[in-house]
Formats: sequence, C-alpha cells, structure tokens
Amino acid sequence: MLLNPRYPSLLSNMPNNVTNMKQIASGGSCDIYYNHGTDEVYKIMCNTDDNKTQFFSEFNAAQRIAEFYAKHAQTGVDVPSTLSHIVSHINFFQPNDPNHNHPDHFGIIMKPITGMELYDYIIDSESHCRSIIHIGYIFHQLLQALDCIHSLGIIHRDIKPENIMIDPNNLHIILIDFGLSYTFCHDTDPINPTQQCGSSFYVAPEILYMSPLGYDSKVDMWAAGVILYIMLTREFPFDKIGESEETQTLNYDDYWIKNLNKNYTNSDYSPLIDLIKNLLVVDPKKRFCAKQALSHEFMVKIREYIYSKSD
Repeated sequence: MLLNPRYPSLLSNMPNNVTNMKQIASGGSCDIYYNHGTDEVYKIMCNTDDNKTQFFSEFNAAQRIAEFYAKHAQTGVDVPSTLSHIVSHINFFQPNDPNHNHPDHFGIIMKPITGMELYDYIIDSESHCRSIIHIGYIFHQLLQALDCIHSLGIIHRDIKPENIMIDPNNLHIILIDFGLSYTFCHDTDPINPTQQCGSSFYVAPEILYMSPLGYDSKVDMWAAGVILYIMLTREFPFDKIGESEETQTLNYDDYWIKNLNKNYTNSDYSPLIDLIKNLLVVDPKKRFCAKQALSHEFMVKIREYIYSKSD
C-alpha cells in the first residue's frame, strides 16, 4: 500500500507526549519512539552541529519528495509506486520552546515501517537472499527508489543495508535515513559536492579520494553495487587498509572480480555479475546510473518474472 506523504512542516514545538511513548531504539545521538495512538515514529536527536546538519538534510529531501507527490496528485496522474520504497516523513521539530519536553532536541516524525534492516536479512541463515530471483527483486526496488530520488535532485550519500528496511514476508523494501543527503537543483547548481561522507565499505572512490571535480548521484550507484555484491556473496568486495581508523582507506583491487569469476561460473549468474561489474566501476563517468541499471538484462529478466507472477 502506497503511503500518502503530506508536506512536512518545520515546527518549533516538540509534542509534550514524547515521554509517554514507547522507546523502540537508541543510537549514539538519537532515540526512536513509537506513538501507538497516532501510529507514528519519533526520532529525537540531540542539539549538536552535526545533528542540525543532518536534520535539515533530511528535511530538504522530504520537502522535495513531497513536492513530487503533490505534483502528481494535483494533476490527477497516478503517483509512481516507487514512492512506496522511500521513507515517509510527516513533520520536523526544531529546538525552541523551553516550556515543552526536549527543548534542546530536534525531532522528526515519520510513518512506521514494518520489517528489519536489510543487513540483518542478508546475514540471516534462514533468509532466501542468495536466490537470484530474490536478490533481483530486492535490488530492483532499490534501483527504483534511487532513480526516483536522483531525478528529484537528491543524492542519498549513505546507501547501505542498514539504511534499507525490508519486510521479510513480502520482501518490500523502504529506503530510510536521508541525514547525509544532498539536495540540489539540476538547473542552478552546476557545482558538485566535495564533502567526504558516507559509511565505510560503501564509499565511492571519488568521495574517498576527494576528487577535485566533486561527485554526483553515481556515488549512490557505487554503494548499490556493493550491496548487490554482498547479497550474492555475503562478504564485502573491498578490504580496509591502514593501521588506524583515521588513516584507513579501502583497497579497490580486483579481488572481487576474481571471486565472482571463480565461484559463480553457472551461466545463470552471468547477467547478475555483469550488472555488478557495471556498478563497481572506479570511473564514475563509466558507472551505470539508476536508469541504465534498470534497463540492464538482469533487471529486465527480473521484471519479466515479476509480471509473469502477477498475471
């Protein structure tokens, strides 16, 4: 069922009933609560410079997605089902009113999501993630989500299995956590971002090595390629090198290619492996974008399978 996102507002009053809700998760700088009465999830973040930046990154992305939804709804055009693969935000709260609970915290209200992190699903020995069909079905949804946000001028910049929720019952996925995202206008923002950000093992070479030309949405496609490789092999394609966390980098050698060629010789794997090879390309100009990946032979076969089952 497609969630119905409305325009998220930037408000100054944190709801007073936060303390009466059930805490369902806690991180280094945020706590997650669930409100049974409204069926909403609250993400409460400490008022720090980093959290402020992430808060407004998420807000800008949410606004852009809501505009996209509203445009289709107002014209009577069917809203693309790809929105069902993107987290639905409701409201955002800034620290302001000292008379309210959590006056020094940022807050984000979202629709709840059923399921588990894709990372946990992948490593679950009982999951079917190593089935080619299941891998393709999951990855097809991710490509749809990426194609959507990239067309809207949003680079996620932290694509990883931990930021993808999956319902193990129907394999429906939702892309979450736009805290590191970069929102731009295709017509008026000619300069690509240069900031280093992302998560280890999923960072594209042009981010890690700080390309003077900056980077674009292709960094998300690199991370998507890493995820596809992990779903197939249950291991990372690249190793960390360096003695300390501050100096560590990734070894972008060709081990992963040798591993695929050695252990996945069945011709059934050929289209899947070819797609991975077109995503894990060091040169971003030669790397597939989301649209190209969706048009790849492997994805075409997955769509044919999906349609055949829906008839």
